Amino acid sequence: SSKAFSAMNVAEGDVLGWARVTRGHDEILLVSSAGQAIRFDEQEVRPMGLTAGGVLGMKLEGETGVRIVGMDCLRAEADLLLVREDGQAKRVALSQFPVQGRYGKGVLAWKCAGGPQLAGAVLGQEDDRVAVHASRGAAKSLRVGDAPRRTRGAAGKALIDVKDPDRVVRVTAGQP
Repeated sequence: SSKAFSAMNVAEGDVLGWARVTRGHDEILLVSSAGQAIRFDEQEVRPMGLTAGGVLGMKLEGETGVRIVGMDCLRAEADLLLVREDGQAKRVALSQFPVQGRYGKGVLAWKCAGGPQLAGAVLGQEDDRVAVHASRGAAKSLRVGDAPRRTRGAAGKALIDVKDPDRVVRVTAGQP
């Protein structure tokens, strides 16, 4: 259509962070700032018409301000790169995230209770590049493989030097 139209309703206070084209049989991974991750089959998401608000993919419980910081369709040979607000990062194999039903709490991807929250989560292979965006200054580019590969319960490693009051605010696929 040559006329502008609304593709999706977004509630006041919410932000559309990602859009992906799926093939009808993909698995979706969502990650929250509180360090939880949920993996579910896309067939659990019912088709809706234009302007629909979508369906709930993950329960966000706990502190106020918890939000989704990463979403993607799973792809073979990829790891999940997690980056915290303080510049710590780690990679986790997707096999460590069990398939669950949609709209659950998920599993612990990184223990964040009482400490720095997750700023972003991106799927990628070792040589893929991501941009790490801080609240001050330019984005920094790094390879997914720069982060150590760890288990869900393990600590990460400082990859980005973040000094107070600066903090990492998001991570995006590709170079800055």
